[in-house]
Amino acid sequence: MFHYTVEEGQRVLMSRRDGTMDIIVGPRRVWRGRNTFQPMRHFVAHPDKFLVVRFRDGRQEHLPGPTDLWLDPRIHQQIAVEDALPLAAKEAVVVYTKSATSAAVSRRIVFGPALFVPQPGEWLHTFSWHASQGGSGGCRRCRTAWFFKSSG
Repeated sequence: MFHYTVEEGQRVLMSRRDGTMDIIVGPRRVWRGRNTFQPMRHFVAHPDKFLVVRFRDGRQEHLPGPTDLWLDPRIHQQIAVEDALPLAAKEAVVVYTKSATSAAVSRRIVFGPALFVPQPGEWLHTFSWHASQGGSGGCRRCRTAWFFKSSG
């Protein structure tokens, strides 16, 4: 009733009436008083994942796993866990990057075997393979087809 208990392995953001804030790391028991307590969310990226961290000042960082981070609402706007792209031997991806100072777009090739984690401002081109199917109705496109079908 008069105390707030932070469990082991947890973190809480304690706000005082004067506007100051402290992070309380458990296990700990704190005098409640007129303070308010907000549990902090914990984000974990395993070796095949990465964290996308968006800061309040507009920056963005990608942290490859294994790593963990506690969401501090004073610093972070959002944290998300994303999958890294596994590349096998003899596989490659084309990575595009837009320069912050100009409108030029550059590209580079990343070869496998590797676990690809994009940096902020990078993207991959998405390909959609098509084929044609013939018939009495004429030729029509078929999305994600792997072969050509001939009419006989």
